[in-house]
Amino acid sequence: MAHSDRHGGFHVVTRYADVRRVLHEPATFACGRELEFAHAPGRRTGGVTVPINPVRMGMMELDPPESQAYRRLVAPYFSPKAIKEYQPRLAEIVTWLVDRVIGTGRIDFVDDLSNPLPALVSLDYFGLPLERWADYASALHKAAYREKGSARAVAELLADLGGTLAGLRVTLPERRAEGAPDTVVDRLLGAEVDGAPLPDEIVTEMVFMLLNGGIDTSTALIASMFGHLGAHPARRAELAADPTLVPTAVDEMLRYFTPGTGVARTVTAPVELGGVALRPGDRVLLALGSANNDPEMFPDPDDVRLDRDNNSKHLAFGSGIHRCLGAFLARPR
Repeated sequence: MAHSDRHGGFHVVTRYADVRRVLHEPATFACGRELEFAHAPGRRTGGVTVPINPVRMGMMELDPPESQAYRRLVAPYFSPKAIKEYQPRLAEIVTWLVDRVIGTGRIDFVDDLSNPLPALVSLDYFGLPLERWADYASALHKAAYREKGSARAVAELLADLGGTLAGLRVTLPERRAEGAPDTVVDRLLGAEVDGAPLPDEIVTEMVFMLLNGGIDTSTALIASMFGHLGAHPARRAELAADPTLVPTAVDEMLRYFTPGTGVARTVTAPVELGGVALRPGDRVLLALGSANNDPEMFPDPDDVRLDRDNNSKHLAFGSGIHRCLGAFLARPR
């Protein structure tokens, strides 16, 4: 456990066991925004990032039972069966991207594959127009990689995110009017929770959350993975010779290059974690990348082992009730 005074103060949880514990105790470690506590009247805190996101991240920043009610609406679309049925379409998108450059005999895995692929797949799978993929990808990449401490970069980021949300606020009602086919977006637009239709703004937040979870993280992982294989030709040859290693290799890359390095929670009851006494209102940042390199869980964690036995236990997708919905879409099986 480490501590920083930045952003109102927060603890950093680094060990695998402690991170996993927090993820599995939602009653004590909350996701919600705008939380208030009796010992600090007038102070509000919360959310799943440090500092807090400028946009609420759908059900990621809600707590049970509300979060689970929204999750149940879309969970069937991310089941192993649903993803298996989508695989031919996914292969079609990959083939189209490769066909664009195959005649040159060269490929830039970032510009030609890892940047467009997750955006195109996400938009296609969720049920959104594909032509704006570059706009969505650019805004979400900036959210992750903007220049720290730059007022100009922050202003540009907020403008881009605002444009993304504005575009969704226009597109989603159009989808409702079209009576479009059964996709994730259409499910949300037609769904009810507790007998009431979902407000458009909640649908917008949910779709933004899904795009945020599916685009930048996947781009980062694909780029890191191919960069690693390019720097280690023996491992590349090993995979080429035995494609059955691909699923465990992807899990190992997820462990080693954890694309979403941290997620935050807010303490709601007195608790001890990692030898530190925490009280309601305290913020904890779960260092997922650190947990995935904990030698107590993954022996010799600095070694990339394409056939590591327990690498599927990594926390790159989180764990517990907020585990990433897109885990089956991201991992080949």
